Amino acid sequence: MSAPGSLDEGEEGVFTLTTDLDPVDYSVRWDFGDGTTSSGYAVKHTFAREGVFLVRAEATRNRQSVTIETSVKSQKRSKTYQLYQSPPYQRQRVWVMS
Repeated sequence: MSAPGSLDEGEEGVFTLTTDLDPVDYSVRWDFGDGTTSSGYAVKHTFAREGVFLVRAEATRNRQSVTIETSVKSQKRSKTYQLYQSPPYQRQRVWVMS
């Protein structure tokens, strides 16, 4: 399984499950731990809130299945603020905060 270890809240991530089997021989169902699911070998998902989510990929072939799990952290997006001196001074950046 390929999955991002962390994402900013609202950022889209790509989740992929690969095996040595031909993709037509199995199906994949994803559970993202936030109440949403998807299916397919490679899917995109966005976490709407922050937290640590247990992501499960279940691969099924001929009524047999295997589940692979990983955790993904969704965190608040950091914001950058720039402060400028007010007129009559030139617009000159004097401080940057993140």
